[in-house]
Amino acid sequence: MIGRPADGLYYHLRELQRVGLISPAGSRKRGRRREAIFRSAYREPSLVHDPSPQGNSPAVTTIIGSMLRLGARDFRKAVGSPRVRTHGPYRELWGLRVTGWLTPDEIVEVNRRIVSLQNAVARPRSRGKLYAITILLTPLEHRARKKQRRPRVPRANP
Repeated sequence: MIGRPADGLYYHLRELQRVGLISPAGSRKRGRRREAIFRSAYREPSLVHDPSPQGNSPAVTTIIGSMLRLGARDFRKAVGSPRVRTHGPYRELWGLRVTGWLTPDEIVEVNRRIVSLQNAVARPRSRGKLYAITILLTPLEHRARKKQRRPRVPRANP
């Protein structure tokens, strides 16, 4: 599906399994082929960001970019489906960007709500419909607006 040799993928899966990040979770039949299913060893895998000059900022930024592209791809697919509900209490398609000023206490509350939302969606279930949520919380660099100069009014020549 990804246009790469399967042996490269299997190598990486074996390495992830060897270091304990994933474990086998069974298999399923897809057409005539059998697919292996793996489960993350951690309920909440997370990125640890090291912003130091020798840190992993480029790698973390690449991963976040991939997550956002995946979210955008999923959104494009869902927009094209006539079965997706786009309003009302059963709405299942959102696109949202909000900016605002937050105090440190409000940041704590936003983080609590993000974790609550993550926990509500990330529970393993066999019933219902599969959903994805992609969230990005980032501080914005605030620059003071440049003072607008009043346009000069040309003087009349005597």
